[in-house]
Amino acid sequence: MRKCSVILIFTVWVILNCGPGFKTGNRLFETGNYESALSEYKKIAEKDPLNWKVYIKIGDCYRALKEYSKAIKNYRKSLDLYPDWSLPEKRIIETKAEQAEFFISQNKLRSAENIYIELVEKFPDNKDYLKNL
Repeated sequence: MRKCSVILIFTVWVILNCGPGFKTGNRLFETGNYESALSEYKKIAEKDPLNWKVYIKIGDCYRALKEYSKAIKNYRKSLDLYPDWSLPEKRIIETKAEQAEFFISQNKLRSAENIYIELVEKFPDNKDYLKNL
């Protein structure tokens, strides 16, 4: 009986994590159709709100759409759901650096500077962050 329960749980997990929604979302993302990919991933999150992997995908879509705050929010959600996974933290840092560069391109220098200050405090030896201050 226990073996059947484990198999059933695993099957449900595979369907939710590797099912058509993920495949469709991944295909859409790879072709640059970020809004449609985001829609697919959000459907998965609605069905399985504890799926930490889908929040990385949602964050990646928002990042590609240059909606950096929403991207970071979703990466944090993934990290909250699965704190042992290092990818969300990595994505948060990359997104903050990308957001700072975006602010520079928009001549929002104070906003960029604030992000770089935060990054330098966290990574004082990172020469790229230091030079941008």
